[in-house]
Amino acid sequence: GGRTAAENALQLSCLSSVEEISERAGEGSEEASEELKQHLTGILLQGLGILRTREGMEEAEKQVRSLLPLAENRLDQSRLLLWLAMVRSALERKESRGAHYRTDFPERDEAFQKITKAVLHDGEPEISFISPDTDPGGEA
Repeated sequence: GGRTAAENALQLSCLSSVEEISERAGEGSEEASEELKQHLTGILLQGLGILRTREGMEEAEKQVRSLLPLAENRLDQSRLLLWLAMVRSALERKESRGAHYRTDFPERDEAFQKITKAVLHDGEPEISFISPDTDPGGEA
């Protein structure tokens, strides 16, 4: 099931280290940007896969944050901020829902049957949850 798929995905992610990304980021090439994208994909597969742990998501957040200073263009910066928002959102949603299973919150919690809203404020994604029947600009 989902646990097996998550474990297989973890074994398949064999990407460069943050140090290698750092060295190549200074090159200013498209290749460095592509390698950053691949590295981020590996981080998210490990931290935001089907089987999730608080520790795994916190480690993913730490790794994404460590790459923020390396963003050499707006696309890379936007990609990093989006993925940071995804990790923060998953950490804030303290439940298991659908195919995503959190080991620390194994049950579904109807209090989280809301829309996740991420807003960039002073360079930091802020996460909130709004009811589906609330005005999109409002809070739940």
